[in-house]
Amino acid sequence: MAQTPRKRAGRASSPDGTAEHRRAEEELDFSAAETLRQTLASIGDGVIVTDSRGRVIFINGEAERLTGWTSRAAQGHPLKSVFPIINEFTRRPVEDPVKKVLRLGKVVGLANHTMLLAKDGREIPIDDSGAPILKKSDGTMRGVVLVFRDFTEQKQAERVRARLAAIVESSDDAILSKDLNGVIQTWNAGATRLFGYRAEEVIGQPITLLLPSERIQEEEQILERIRAGQSVEHLETVRTTRDGRRLDVSVTVSPVKDENGHVIGASKILRDITQRKIIEQELKELTGRLEARVRERTAELERRTAQLRALAAELAQTEERERNRLAQVLHDHLQQLLVAARYGVIALQNKANADVQIEVQHVLDLLGQSIDAGRSLTMELSPPVLRVGGLPAGLTWLSQWMQEKHGIAIEVSAQDPPIALSEDLRLMCFQAVRELLLNVANHAGVTSARVTMTHDRDRELRIAVSDQGKGFDPIAHAAGDFHGTFGLFSIRERFELIGGRLEIDSAPDRGTRAILTVPIPPAVPSQTKESTPSVNKPTIPMPAPGLIRILIADDHTVVRKGLIEILLREPGITVVGEAADGQHAIDQARQLKPDVVLMDITMPRMNGIDATRVLSREMPEVRVIGLSMHTNLDMAAQMQEAGAVRYLAKDGPIEDLVAAIRES
Repeated sequence: MAQTPRKRAGRASSPDGTAEHRRAEEELDFSAAETLRQTLASIGDGVIVTDSRGRVIFINGEAERLTGWTSRAAQGHPLKSVFPIINEFTRRPVEDPVKKVLRLGKVVGLANHTMLLAKDGREIPIDDSGAPILKKSDGTMRGVVLVFRDFTEQKQAERVRARLAAIVESSDDAILSKDLNGVIQTWNAGATRLFGYRAEEVIGQPITLLLPSERIQEEEQILERIRAGQSVEHLETVRTTRDGRRLDVSVTVSPVKDENGHVIGASKILRDITQRKIIEQELKELTGRLEARVRERTAELERRTAQLRALAAELAQTEERERNRLAQVLHDHLQQLLVAARYGVIALQNKANADVQIEVQHVLDLLGQSIDAGRSLTMELSPPVLRVGGLPAGLTWLSQWMQEKHGIAIEVSAQDPPIALSEDLRLMCFQAVRELLLNVANHAGVTSARVTMTHDRDRELRIAVSDQGKGFDPIAHAAGDFHGTFGLFSIRERFELIGGRLEIDSAPDRGTRAILTVPIPPAVPSQTKESTPSVNKPTIPMPAPGLIRILIADDHTVVRKGLIEILLREPGITVVGEAADGQHAIDQARQLKPDVVLMDITMPRMNGIDATRVLSREMPEVRVIGLSMHTNLDMAAQMQEAGAVRYLAKDGPIEDLVAAIRES
């Protein structure tokens, strides 16, 4: 039993003990190799291990990803098959790093711009190193370990940095940087060209080197903003050059931050705007001169425009006045003369024999035709009813005229009480409404329309002409592509000249509504009094008892004389007086107490309608017979509403007048 331990000890020193030692060492080597394998497999770089012949015996996961080879597929392949590399620019193969390590026997690195050609076609910029694997006993190389990494992101970053550096260096602008104390850190070629300092002269110098003395405080304000992480953009200021020149510059300053986001300095871009400032000043001066000339020309244009508008307004009013004057000449003179001539011929007819009466009748027919033609022309130019009855009466007459001439029924409504308008304004509104209604007749394709007149407390008069006809496109109308455009344009221009306006609301197949708006000028009381026209006292025989006493009121002497001559030949009728206007007729009636007054309508001072109204109120026993050249029904209605018992046309049959006198 005592020998057993010795045997064991003897076995430890025997050759069998040496084998066990070798096995233990091998087990330790295997354990270390396995640990190394696991370590290489887990690191972030690509690792390829080859034997001494350059054949792959190990490849880790990152190397698999980069090369496109799996570890199993790569086993036993030459390195140049698994790890083909070329020069990025020449595209020529790079020396096998394993062969280089085996040849040199030391750690080597790849040349710059090396590109790995992956199995799937990718080209990956890499950075690598190769190291020999040595035996412990004799120092011989057992293989090579190749460590490499994807250099794509670093490559891109280098390219960006290089590009930015090239941009900065080649920029025409001065680009520099400074720290938070205002000390210059970098300086590009543009800054040298702008300020005259070389980089080595200014780097490390305070930025205030470039500032004129009066601008030193400005730099401190800029640094305060930079320290707060704020930028300064396009600050227009002044800087000085090496030779003392002052430059107008535009400055943009941005904070520079480290990887932790802390502000560590500022980048500054300065652009020379001296030439721009000179040009701006010249442009400012030129603009000032141009603006002065424009103001002068504009003032002159406005003055001439005002003159033209005033002239146009005067021409428009002159046209209306001339139309009115011609109408008055026709109505108040020519037609009255024709009527007087007719009365004279009628008196002559009573004295003529049978042979002469035929010729006299022919003359009477000619006179009647002349009176009708004159009346028609008078109505076309300016209907007398407009002067006597005002705008509502004129529009009512116009509705009747449109029915007779164009077959269109016009409904007229006017707000009560009517407003007083000047003669010029009455004529202008009347002519505008007539033109609008003629447009309806010619283009709307309807048989009816409506005219509405309203006013707003004597401030504005509004007249609306509307229809339910074809309508039109106001945009096309504004472009002139519409029948009647010139008429509407003319109306608009005329009304704008007096501060009014024309508004058109229309659409195809939806009818048209035209609204005239006119400011109503304040009434100006007349400063003069019309004198009573002189009336020669007629040679009238003293009336016999029982005769019908007649007072003739007419502002035309020839008409009065003609009527007197005819009526004095009628049995039972006598003429006791005559008057030349409405007020004179009232005075004469109060004095002479006639039975019948033959009352003209259009007369100075007071028209026949107002005079009739006074006589009917004061002397209801006196019968008034309206006698006028007006033939429209509205005028007759106004006379009868004022109190006249009859209304006759001056050029009507004398028999009708005599019968009316006797019936009264």
